[in-house]
Parts: sequence; C-alpha cells; structure tokens
Amino acid sequence: MDKQRVDLIPAELRRQIGRGVSEYVAFEGLNPQIGKELLTGWPNVDPEDVQNDSPTMHEMVDTALKYKGSLKGYVITVESEREDARIRFDGFTIKIPKKDALELKEKLKPNDFQELDQDTFWFWWD
Repeated sequence: MDKQRVDLIPAELRRQIGRGVSEYVAFEGLNPQIGKELLTGWPNVDPEDVQNDSPTMHEMVDTALKYKGSLKGYVITVESEREDARIRFDGFTIKIPKKDALELKEKLKPNDFQELDQDTFWFWWD
C-alpha cells in the first residue's frame, strides 16, 4: 500500500476537523502541481474518482493548472481506520475571464459557483 501523502499538503492550508486521531482534514489553496503529485491512487487521490457529479480528480487538477488556480478538498486519514480513507478534491478557484467562467460553469455544473474577484471564480461540488 502507498503511504498517504498528507505531508504534501502544506500545514498552513490544512484545517483539522474531528476528534482524537484526525478523521477529516479540510484544505484549500493547494497548488495544483502538488495536486498532480497526489494523483497516485488510493490512499491518495484516485485520478478517475469524482466528488458526486464533479469532473474527475485528474480533470480538476488539469483545470486548476491551465487557469493558474488552486484546489480545495479534504483528507480522511488512514490513521482513522475508516474504510473510505482518501484524499479528494471537491473544488477549485481559477483565474479566467467571466465569459469563459460562465461557459465552464455550464459545462461542469458545480453545486456552487462564485465570482470572488474580477476574473477569479470558485467552483465547488457537494
């Protein structure tokens, strides 16, 4: 079994949620280059996995790389001994012209979509 590489996610981006051995760690602002390094399959990121109706994890990383963005997601740690231990992306923030962002929104159908700043947009899947 591969080692779960939570250490690749900078500590300042992690927000621990849970009790005792952290079961759930949320993160946001992850450099997509690190996201790409995490695409090694279980217990890290399964490249073909999806967050409900999201694009695949690989597609999320590629989109964040293409538009100089960042990734948001969570970790269910192996130490929690849960059967569903994993690292998963559930959203991204990208810099893209508004017209293009709206087209991408229509194509990807996120559960939440926000304009954070001029030409900066947040996509998220529940």
